[in-house]
Amino acid sequence: MAASSDGDASLNAAEVASDSDRKRQLLTGFLIGVIGGAFRYLLTFADLLRGALVCSAHAHPYVGWILPVGFVALAAAVARLLVIGLHPQRPAAVSSASKRR
Repeated sequence: MAASSDGDASLNAAEVASDSDRKRQLLTGFLIGVIGGAFRYLLTFADLLRGALVCSAHAHPYVGWILPVGFVALAAAVARLLVIGLHPQRPAAVSSASKRR
């Protein structure tokens, strides 16, 4: 009888651990779904903004191209600043190639 009561206690501990794991997995799945849905919504919204920008550029035939080109240049500058800010050191291959020139 003592052996079976020890076995029952270990099964109960495993069930408790699996219940907390299930709750953590449900919460993780929910958060991933919310973040993925928000990302999808932002992509759709950005596409609508891009379409509106192109339509407004077509309304001004001689200078309308400046606005889309300006936004692309701004986005490239922000991307470059993010890369430099997150990883300010150049890779060894790039720095050795630039020394040769």
